[in-house]
Amino acid sequence: MVGIPGAPRFSLLTLLTVATLALHALPARAASVVIKNDIGRWKDTSGVEVTAESGYVTKFGGLYWWYGRQGLGSKVRAYSSTNLVDWKNEGVVADFGGGAACRPVVFFNETSGKYVLIVGLAAGTRPQLVFSTATGPKGPFTEVNRIPEPTGSTMGDLGGFKNDDGEAYVVYNSDRTENNSTVVISRLTKSTYTSFSVPELHVANHIHGNKREAFHVIKNPANNMFYLFSSKTAGWNPSATMYKVSRYLYNFPTTGGNSGFNDGWSVVETSPASANSFQTQHDMALRIQGTASGSMFMYIGDRWPDYADPGVYTASGGEKAWFPLTFDADGVPRIHGEAQWTLDLDTATWSP
Repeated sequence: MVGIPGAPRFSLLTLLTVATLALHALPARAASVVIKNDIGRWKDTSGVEVTAESGYVTKFGGLYWWYGRQGLGSKVRAYSSTNLVDWKNEGVVADFGGGAACRPVVFFNETSGKYVLIVGLAAGTRPQLVFSTATGPKGPFTEVNRIPEPTGSTMGDLGGFKNDDGEAYVVYNSDRTENNSTVVISRLTKSTYTSFSVPELHVANHIHGNKREAFHVIKNPANNMFYLFSSKTAGWNPSATMYKVSRYLYNFPTTGGNSGFNDGWSVVETSPASANSFQTQHDMALRIQGTASGSMFMYIGDRWPDYADPGVYTASGGEKAWFPLTFDADGVPRIHGEAQWTLDLDTATWSP
């Protein structure tokens, strides 16, 4: 090898080794992905329509998992993805043999080492709360507990939340005085997540005329506050998304808010303005943690073109819609109704 006078001599092998180490020292860069709404039916990686109604999206290890009811039946199907765009069909993970497996929620319990699937199972009547477990995220899940009347009444829509301390909760409508009359947050037994630890951590009656459903709870790390989101009880129709905010899960406000009912509910802002959350019903909000830094939330909304009145969704262009969800300096949430937006999974940032 030709040397340079006065410079240290390196072999070609040494230089190649240094270059290789330098490349490995660079942080791995996750490619940005484009989330496209308003494009009709979403397809899995095999080109088959995704069937995950009232879906629940979470992350286990390096994979995102999307659980949802198959059509209107008793089966729960799962999909997995590294990037929230390309979804692999993992098959049916639970089949309850009848009824409708409504709004599945899946947690991993660190103590038991089990994955816990919770559904509101409606079998010719209002849902019952059903708990099933599996040793892996794609099941099969086996039923281990059923509560026909949580807190003494049948229930409506179900949501779930797992806190930073490992405590897990379900939030749901209770039919205490009439259908969808009461919102309840219950803490699950920490060692299993298959029964109640505190059946009625938070209870609040809905004001007639402003009933809510389709609940989900998140914790915003920017202000350390809990947010309870919901839709109106509008059947298959889209509606404005509402929220309550509290420092404690047991103390969501029951008065105030800007809903016009003085019941603690406020309208989630939208950009651009939309009276019905861009023709969706609220399903949940997913916190996306960047692989290198940062985090953000994504609003997940359902549309029901196969089951709603014809004409309601003529302008929607798709049965699902996932939008950026941001919070201003005062903690007010806003849904950004982008037909298409770019998500950087490395930094958990987005752009139109």
